[in-house]
Amino acid sequence: MQIQEITDLIIAQIEDVLSVAFGKRVKGFGLCIKNVEGAVVLATGQCNGEQSYIGIEDNKGTYFYIRMTASALSRRLAANENIGSCGGNLVTVPLKIVLVSPWCQDLQGMMMILQKALFSANLQAPLSYGQNQVKLSEKTFTFIPWDIFEAETGKEKTEFRASNLSLASIEFDLKYKTNYANCKDIKLC
Repeated sequence: MQIQEITDLIIAQIEDVLSVAFGKRVKGFGLCIKNVEGAVVLATGQCNGEQSYIGIEDNKGTYFYIRMTASALSRRLAANENIGSCGGNLVTVPLKIVLVSPWCQDLQGMMMILQKALFSANLQAPLSYGQNQVKLSEKTFTFIPWDIFEAETGKEKTEFRASNLSLASIEFDLKYKTNYANCKDIKLC
C-alpha cells in the first residue's frame, strides 16, 4: 500500500503534464507487475481471478503505466538516520514507466516530456502510511520501440510490427523512509 500510494501520486501528476503535451487526455495505470506468463497487469484489482492487462497495445490511444521490475529492498536505518523513536527503514523499489503513443514521430521529444513529467513530480504530499523523504533516481531510459516491446512483452523484436506505435521507457528507483509506526489501519479482504 505504501508503494501504491506513492505511484498514485506520481501518476496523477504525470497524467496532467502529458495531457497538456499531447493535447488530449493521457491515462496512467499502476502499480503494475508482470504475471507468470510475462504479461503486464495491475498488481491490484483482480476480479474472479482475472487480471487486468495493461501492457503494450495499439488500440488504447496514448497511455502509460508504472510497473515494478523486481522486489523492493528494505534496509534498517542507522541510529543517526532514524525518523522517529521507533527507528526506520529505507525502502528502494525498482520501477519502470512505459509511455505508449500511436502516431507520435518525435521519439526523443516524447522521452524528454516523459522525463520532465516523472522527475518534476511533487513528492512532498502527506502520505497515509508514514512514508517520507520520497525520492526518484533515474537508472536507464530508451525510446527504441522494438527494445521496449521485447522487454515488456517477452516477444522477439522482429514481432514488433506496429509502425504507428511510439514507445518510451524509463527505469528508475523509488526510495523512501518509513518507520511503519505511522500506518493507518489497514483493512484486508
